[in-house]
Amino acid sequence: MPNPTAWIAEGSKLDDAAKIRAFTNYLPGFNIPMLPRELSDDLCSLRPNEVRPVLACRMTIAADGAIEDDIEFFAATIESKAKLAYDNVSDWLENTGSWKPESDAIAAQIRLLHRICLNRGEWRKTHALVFKDRPDYRFVLGEKGEVLDIVAEPRRIANRIVEEAMISANICAARVLRDKLGFGIYNVHTGFDPANTEALAALLKTHDVHVDPEEVLTLPGFCKLRRELDAQPSGFLDSRIRRFQSFAEISTEPGPHFGLGLEAYATWTSPIRKYGDMVNHRLLKAIIKGATIARPQEDTTLQMADRRRLNRMAERDVGDWLYARFLQDKAGTDTRFAAEIIDISRGGCASVWSITVLSRLFLRRSCMRFVTKWSVARKTVPCKLKVKQFTKSPT
Repeated sequence: MPNPTAWIAEGSKLDDAAKIRAFTNYLPGFNIPMLPRELSDDLCSLRPNEVRPVLACRMTIAADGAIEDDIEFFAATIESKAKLAYDNVSDWLENTGSWKPESDAIAAQIRLLHRICLNRGEWRKTHALVFKDRPDYRFVLGEKGEVLDIVAEPRRIANRIVEEAMISANICAARVLRDKLGFGIYNVHTGFDPANTEALAALLKTHDVHVDPEEVLTLPGFCKLRRELDAQPSGFLDSRIRRFQSFAEISTEPGPHFGLGLEAYATWTSPIRKYGDMVNHRLLKAIIKGATIARPQEDTTLQMADRRRLNRMAERDVGDWLYARFLQDKAGTDTRFAAEIIDISRGGCASVWSITVLSRLFLRRSCMRFVTKWSVARKTVPCKLKVKQFTKSPT
């Protein structure tokens, strides 16, 4: 992985600035980098045919997709041989399009990564959890920042290859930091709030899904329930039980990540845009050198958690504003959007998720008229339908 800690000393002014920012903030059309662009976009960026310092991980993946215990981290230099586009690689693996790898060596590497991706994906389906593929949505902006379009970009095989490689590398870091140091920067998610499991079990029971309130607090019990819900014909129960779940945390103590179905998870694969990954780089380097290193301070994790919350609020607010701009000239027209009702409150307030533009609205029944007849029972939510915007907001 790119190695910004080769350039940035711990405790330096640059390190302090990165600690305050904590993350690169990605907004439609631009980003606010955690590190100076001279580093993030050039010196620490892996460019074709240029040598860069990296922190590398060597792992053995068994035929069934399991990661063996002979994990090794080491410092190295790398010369990237090509910059590949997700769609080109996906097309080639799916035998469509005209793009081909520049060399047999690159082609062989892509095929190997594809095979590893499939093996790791199957292993995680059986022994951990795999998120359902959902498209990413991208704003197409004009020169003045106006929204020209909102484009759905489905996750394809090349995206999954990178995802499986990253998750595997982060699992390795979590294991090594836990076993060698006993601490690190960990992403921890403990599943359901213990105070909510009785209510959770009661809700699921009304839909013929039976869980033990104690078992569901364990990682195997949580994974068992998640697999059962993933096999359901709709995401209704999934949407209803989210309120019973605890929030993900950033911790210096190793802990499980129930959302991924893993015993421990520590990211180090994005040190250019995540300060926690930079910290883990330094910890892994200390292990390589056999050096003593102090446990990260709690104020570091608190700062990262707070900054992550603020960044997500900013991304949501900017996105909501751009969705409103995009929909403004659609009011009063015959434009129809594919949408999904994901919940209905007792007072008749519908939570509507527009699949076409990925916006979420909360509307009273009296304010909505559906192209399809309103006859949705609470038990059938979520359901897909067509919606039409009739009036502009008074603001």
